[in-house]
Order: sequence, then C-alpha cells, then structure tokens
Amino acid sequence: MTEDKIILKSRLFLWAAIIAIAMLAAATLGIGSAKAANGTVEVTVSPGSRANIRSAASLNSGIIGKATRGQRFTYVDTIGSFFKIQYNGTTAYLHNSVAKAISTAQPVPSRSSAQTGTVKVNTTLNVRSGAGTQYKVVGSLKNGTKVEVLSKSGSWYQIKYGSITGYVSEQYLVVSGTSSTPAPTPTPVPAPEPQPGILSGKVVFIDAGHGGTDPGTTNAGYKEKDLNLAVANKTVELLRQAGATVIPTRTADVTVELYDRTAMVNKYILEQEKKVAERELADLQKTLNKEIAQKQSLEQQKKVLQERLLYLDDQAYKLNVAISAWKNLQDIKSDVNVNPSALSEAEKRYNDAVAALDDEYMPEQNDNDVEATLTAYRDAVRAEIDDIEDKSIPALNKAIDEVNAKLKKVSDKEKYISDINGYIASFTWVLNNNQGNTSKTGYPSKADMIKIFDIEKKYQDNIIFVSIHGNSTGTSSGNARGAQVYYMAHNTSTYYNGYNTAERYRLAETLLEEVPKANGLSRNLKYPSPENFAVLREANVVSALIELGFLNNTDDRALLMNPTVQHNSAVGIYNAIVKYFND
Repeated sequence: MTEDKIILKSRLFLWAAIIAIAMLAAATLGIGSAKAANGTVEVTVSPGSRANIRSAASLNSGIIGKATRGQRFTYVDTIGSFFKIQYNGTTAYLHNSVAKAISTAQPVPSRSSAQTGTVKVNTTLNVRSGAGTQYKVVGSLKNGTKVEVLSKSGSWYQIKYGSITGYVSEQYLVVSGTSSTPAPTPTPVPAPEPQPGILSGKVVFIDAGHGGTDPGTTNAGYKEKDLNLAVANKTVELLRQAGATVIPTRTADVTVELYDRTAMVNKYILEQEKKVAERELADLQKTLNKEIAQKQSLEQQKKVLQERLLYLDDQAYKLNVAISAWKNLQDIKSDVNVNPSALSEAEKRYNDAVAALDDEYMPEQNDNDVEATLTAYRDAVRAEIDDIEDKSIPALNKAIDEVNAKLKKVSDKEKYISDINGYIASFTWVLNNNQGNTSKTGYPSKADMIKIFDIEKKYQDNIIFVSIHGNSTGTSSGNARGAQVYYMAHNTSTYYNGYNTAERYRLAETLLEEVPKANGLSRNLKYPSPENFAVLREANVVSALIELGFLNNTDDRALLMNPTVQHNSAVGIYNAIVKYFND
C-alpha cells in the first residue's frame, strides 16, 4: 500500500467517524432521524412447526419462546434480518425467514384531516415511549383529554398532546375525526342446493359454545351464547338435509359443561366400537364349541403319543439289555474251557432279558442271527421315538397353539368389551353428574384416555367436531375484526401425541376459507392457529373451533346479530364441511 493511499484511507476513516457521531447525536436528540419500522409481524412457518423467538438479533442467541403459524406480534424495529418484537412484556427477535410484516403504522395523511381522540379512563392514562406496556412512561393524561392521533401500531395509538408524543392503548382512547363506514346490509347467501346423500355415512358434532348459565362474551347486551346457538341450529339443519348424522351438543339455551362436550364424542365413538367388537365376538363364538372339541381331541392324541414314547423308551432299554446278554452268552460259548456254571448263568440272563420283551420284539426260537434281529427291533423303536419327538408331537403342539390363539381372541375380545363398557360408564356418569363442574371429574385416567384416543383413530375419516363461537378482545369496544379458527396440534398437547394434525389443520383452513366467503366478515388471521382448547384436546377426532367475529367490535356485532348473517355463517360452515369430506 502506498503512502498516499494510507493518508487517504486515514482521512476517510476520520470522516466516517465524524458522520457516525453526528448521526448518533441526531438519533439521541430526535433531530432529523428516520422513524423505525413499526407495525405487525405474522409468523409464516409451515403448519405444525414453530418459529424460534430469540433474546437478541442473532441466530446464535438464546431461544426464549416459540411461535406457531399465524401468530402475530407488534414489531418496533428491524435489525438486519430480524424483527424486533414485543413478547411477554419484553423485547425479543424473530428472523425474517419465519415471519413477515403484514402491516406498518399508518400515519394520518395530513394535519388538516388528522384524527383526534378522547381519553376515557377512571384515573389517568399513561403515555409510553413505545407500543407496549414494557416501554417507559413519558407522560400521563386525564380523563376527557383530547389528543391528536398520529398513527396506529397493533392495539396502540401514537398520539401527540402538547409537548408529549408517545403511545396509548386503544382501549382507553375513543377516536374520532374520520367517518365510519356503516356496515353494509347483508345479502342472504342462497341455501345450498339439496344434495341428498353427499354426507351419507359421515358424523358431525356441532357444538354451540357456552349456553345456559354461561353466556360467553356479552357486548351491548348481546350474548355470545345466542349467536352460537342460532348458527349451530341452522348448520345442523343443512347437514341433516345432506344425509349426515348430526349430533349437536345443545339445541336450546341450556348449560353444557366444557368437558361434557367431548364426553359426548367419546361416548358415541365407544358405543360404535362396542357394537363392532360385539359382532366380532359373536363371529368368534360361532366356532367356539368346535374349537374346544378340537383342542380336547388334539390333547388326547398328544397324551397317547406321550404314553407310546414311554413304552418305546422302555422297550429300547430292554432290547439293549437283551443284545448285551446275547453277546455275553456267545462269548462264553466260544471259550474252549467254558465253565458250566458261568454258561448256565449267561443263558439264564439272556432268557430273562428276552422274557422281559413284548412278544413283538422277541426273536424266534430257531433264529439264526439273534443279535441282528434284536438290533433291528431296537433301531425300529428308536426311529419311531425320533418320529414322535421330532414330528408328531411338534405338529400336535402347533395345532393346539393355533386353537389356543383362537380361544384367546375370544377372551381378549371379552375383556376389550368389558374395558369399553367401563369407559362408556365413566362418560355416562360425567354427562349425568357433571353439572356445574368445569373440571374433568369422572373422566377416565390419562392412561385410559390414551387407549381411548387410539381406539378413536379408526373413526377419524368419518367423524368430525366443529365448535362455534363469537370472539372478543375482553374490552367493551375494540378494533379487532373477523373470523379466527383454531385446531389442536401435537406440540400443544399436554399428554397425547397421536392427533392427526394435518387433517385438523385442513378442516380449520377450510372453515377459515368458506365462512368469511359466505357471511361477508373478514379473516382476522390468514391461517388457522394451534391452541390447547379442551374441546379440541379431549377427543381424538378431527376438530376445529371457529370464532365467527368480534362481538366487541361494533361492525362485527351489527352483522353477527343479523339473522341473515347467521344464516350465511351456517351456509359457510356447511360448505366447509362438504368440501372437507369430498376433497
């Protein structure tokens, strides 16, 4: 490197440092600095996957949480390839490969058309430096104070009042200054053309959320339970016209406890499984007497063979004794100096050995080769022993095992039916005695629930559960609008990992497509969200929970209270179910 280049590089470095210091000062003083990105970010991972929420803007930083597809967060800045988000009251980071910005703070177009807001609090309202409660308080406002609204970020407004500029929660600010477009008069969606039999063989549980003593969310005097029931009853009617077996969890304004709803599903499926098991048991029992008789015959044959083995073993031993005695006698006879006494004793020993044999193994009196005859008899006995031990008895044992296996199927099926009867009794007790109890009192144990869930897998192609609800952000009024749909995934379960997540997601996605299309309300979330809701968790059927819209949003509520929109919502649910079963 030349001296000129060294001097030039030093000067460039000096100017860069001066500019950096100036920019830092400007940012600190709020002079001429560009505003940071601000808005909402949505997680875009594939269904069933989860995105890492990190403690810093680095892939090497610690993971402090997980997010699922469709979850949204307020982001206050972008740092490199990361969104700086608000998460559980603290600052966190999401990589842009698993999330995307879906909205940014929207400034009011001009000062002349700026919105204004009026503070509505009991005491005072904190103004914060950012869009979230984790940001520091930079001022406070009294009830009734009018402020200028600069922009909106998630559920927070950026406002200006005198020398104070900051953020306040939307629930404490009544915004005016822009004309509100009245909700359009809904147009009835034509009821589906009758399609008798299109859902034949399908079973649909329609759950009208809440009911009776549980009103659900109540806004402007309108109770969620009434909306849920109205839409559910219309949906039931449409589904029955299409040939489905429809089981509503309620058809009137009655109290149905949370765990009663899934108890209905479990009890129904177990009753179907019991019928199947009883038919299988009856088929097994048709040949039961024949198999018992066959087993007795086989065991008798085996007993005869075993007795024959004992006899043959005895004869083989006696033949060996006779052969040995014959050889000894021949040796003594061949001795030229034979001892008469020894000869007499040898002859007696041989004669006694032959006498101990059964008639069929005795050599003839004039047999010229006694040793060969006895040896042949012995070898024949040994061959029969080998055949019985190596072939006949193993074949009988195999046949007996096969019969025993058939008999065990009968006893196993009887025990299986007994277990199912116990499970049905548990759910029957829950449905008859669980009034006012929001817990799982009376439910089978977790170990038994896992067995029940495994039984229910075989019914997932033909049975679904749809729970219908209205939504609310928990405040008397809010800006959140539109439908949301939830499903249960493996990674949200507390004790079971055998849910068919893909099919649950497909049902939820179909509902989220068809219902807003039919009733005219928006989609609050682009994708279904996984949630650990009891009505989705406590039965192993394909299920989804749909929130039709926000009852604390004036426009949504006006639409959802309208019988035409309720009818259209039912048509949307019906269309989704038909599409789900027939795609």
